[in-house]
Amino acid sequence: MDGSIIWKNEKDLQVKIPIKSFPRDNYIIDIYVKDIYDAERTVQKMVNIINRPPTVQIVQPFQNEVVPTYFILRWNGIDNDPNDRLKYKVSILKGSNTILTSETTTTEFVVSGLEYNAQYKASVTAYDLSNASSTAEVNFKTNSKPRYSYVISKSFDGKSIINISSTINLPTIKLEGFFVNSDDSELVDLDVVEDYIYTVGGTSLYVIDASDKSQPKLIKKIDLGTTLTSIKIYKHYAIIGEGTRGLTVVDLKDPANPIVASKEFGKIIKRLQVPVSTYSKFGTKTNSKVDITQGKISSIKLSGTNAYLAVSNYGLLKLNLVNIPNITINDVIILYQGQVNDLDIGQFNSKFVIAFSDYKSVKYVNLSDAENAPNELPSSSVTNLANNLFDTEVKGVKLSNNNLYAFTIDRIRKWINDSISSEVAFELGAKFTDMLFIKEDDSNNHAIVLDSGKGLTTYLNDSKNEPNKLYKAFDIKYLNNFVFAVGDGFHCNGLYVLDVRDPLEPTIRRWDTGQFLNKIDVKMKAVPKSNSTRVAKIVVANTESKIAKLYDFDYTTLNLSTATPLNLSEFNYIYDVAIDAQGRAYVLGNKSSGNVVEIFSYDGNSLGVSVTLPATISQNIPYFSSIEENVEPKSLQVVVDYISESQKPSHVIVSCGQAGIVRYTLLTDNAGNILGFNDNDERKIPTPYYIITESQNGYTLKKYNPGNDLAIAVDKYFDRIFVADGDFNGIWILDRNGVTLTEKDDDNLTKTPVFEGAPARNISWYGEKIFVSGGGFGIKILSSSGEKITDIDFKGLTYAFHTEADNRQMVVGTDNGILLYDINNLPEVKPISTLNLPMYKILGR
Repeated sequence: MDGSIIWKNEKDLQVKIPIKSFPRDNYIIDIYVKDIYDAERTVQKMVNIINRPPTVQIVQPFQNEVVPTYFILRWNGIDNDPNDRLKYKVSILKGSNTILTSETTTTEFVVSGLEYNAQYKASVTAYDLSNASSTAEVNFKTNSKPRYSYVISKSFDGKSIINISSTINLPTIKLEGFFVNSDDSELVDLDVVEDYIYTVGGTSLYVIDASDKSQPKLIKKIDLGTTLTSIKIYKHYAIIGEGTRGLTVVDLKDPANPIVASKEFGKIIKRLQVPVSTYSKFGTKTNSKVDITQGKISSIKLSGTNAYLAVSNYGLLKLNLVNIPNITINDVIILYQGQVNDLDIGQFNSKFVIAFSDYKSVKYVNLSDAENAPNELPSSSVTNLANNLFDTEVKGVKLSNNNLYAFTIDRIRKWINDSISSEVAFELGAKFTDMLFIKEDDSNNHAIVLDSGKGLTTYLNDSKNEPNKLYKAFDIKYLNNFVFAVGDGFHCNGLYVLDVRDPLEPTIRRWDTGQFLNKIDVKMKAVPKSNSTRVAKIVVANTESKIAKLYDFDYTTLNLSTATPLNLSEFNYIYDVAIDAQGRAYVLGNKSSGNVVEIFSYDGNSLGVSVTLPATISQNIPYFSSIEENVEPKSLQVVVDYISESQKPSHVIVSCGQAGIVRYTLLTDNAGNILGFNDNDERKIPTPYYIITESQNGYTLKKYNPGNDLAIAVDKYFDRIFVADGDFNGIWILDRNGVTLTEKDDDNLTKTPVFEGAPARNISWYGEKIFVSGGGFGIKILSSSGEKITDIDFKGLTYAFHTEADNRQMVVGTDNGILLYDINNLPEVKPISTLNLPMYKILGR
């Protein structure tokens, strides 16, 4: 009624006026007629257009439903006026505070970054062209915590693994199952929707059916022909970062049935190049003509109808997903230019924000500003938190419990608001890669921190809390599904008893503080066959500090006895310790009289039984009798006669470095009491590697390597001795008298080890298999006759101190704690993922 003309027709005698497209108001219709004689007439009619307001109904979530912290809000909008177009205002409220507001024309909205165990309200208001509106609201609550964590880790032999673990009973993390990638691609990112894991590595997208958490299975692998760096699932599309090329959108309509849906499944819908930035990390902006991104797409997060991209050396980008899959370059906006390695969406300062890294600093913007931004955000919209607080590049940012966390390679810092922050962790040598926060209740906030060197660490309220973690295992014994280890762990540096009856949930049962213990031996206590008592007899030692202790471990009660120290006051230093089935301790050490083996009772006192080692051992090389090597004691092995009911000890064997080994026979009575050493049965067994050639002029020693005998193992009935011969001579397989069992001829002109050039620093035996620990080179598994079954190359990423096994699994004590492997189907060795493997990405669902 303001007099303006909003519609006009000057040709037709009969017209339809589209009044339904007009906003609600009072209108005047002027009908003007003029004939050929210039007679004219005007007729006016007043019309009141009544607009019917739209209606809106939220269909997901239901009223008072418990939802994940990440879900899609869905609604139906209806307008009875057919030419009306609706738009929606979406608001998320926590209490009386509106923490997010956004506008959209779609009927779906990704809500992400919510807190666990919190009450929220979603409000959707529908508007038509006349600004008529109606509102629907729904109250909902987020779940208390994620049921599972999904972690990308890697075995030390280079296989990518996805662990699926239960997080219900934190700080205990129970491994439910794991997927081992069979090819050489290193998995780098993942997303989880319902029962499917979508992960990328190399040039491929992998789809894994995880409906059975204990046995996730690969159902599809798609090669996209370019390096992939990140992935996020939106509706039934995978949005995949292509490193420095841009984005690919892949249709995943039916991942559970890829054969039936093969024509649709994996189809590349759109490949999109990200617009060129003018950013330079050196501070100078130049107009670049390069038509690819200047850094890789390292992280993708969803909110509302947008995807937000962190692009290293480039910036923070927003991708409008309303028209997916038909996205174009016009759907991309550069919100911020900088060196953005990571981003997260969540609550901080009681509002929704996008937090992101920018080289050595941390910044954030209000999510509402980002959602509604038509172009690059003004600098006034960006809050900078971390000037001069980090000395290295910020690797990641996380939002949790209204706090903001950021981490570099070795530091974690927390902000509670714009001006107050504190350092949570600073660990020299750390390589932090990702974090997951789980709020258990109002007082307990857990954090799972991943490290590409040290594995998984848990925190409680910003302090380390990992009662099931062993950091280093310098020596181990594996007996009846329990691992006895000396090393460094969360509780102490000392003795640990690890229960691996369920290898997916290894549990530290007992521990006792020691002082940098580095040696251990364990035997089952000898008891009558009618006695069901099962007790492990344990001896541990710190060889440098001359400390040794004795323990009992009861398999029924899981009790560890109080330590009994050995009286080693007469020793100058000790090399190794061992124990027999009656609990007597054997100490290899040095006294004023020379290098000795001395036997101690279980009360810690000497039995007065000892033997002195020779100073040198002749190498017994034919035609070269003058070669002698000095005895350098390394390790000790007690041979038990398992046929006798008392399981009495029969022999003591000592490895002597370059000199070889020496074997002694014990004298015992029928009850197994030790009477002494048999002075007439000292057998010196040299293990040099030599080659002799014969010519007219005599014999020439062409090759001689005395080796460095470090460790010994014997089979159950003492038919064979297995010797780990240091860094160059591999291993030796001998009979009990020292005769090499692997020689191929009898000319005595050659003596060769089982293999040459590969380290053999420790050795064990089980059944018909030999397990050789090669330090940073990993592990070799051989048959009892010396043929190679398989090996695991650690590539120097950790150090294998000692390996033991049964027919089911292999246990390795390493510089990263305890590693477990499934060896049921040799030569296949399947890593059973533990907390100690290198880890890279984590997701809670």
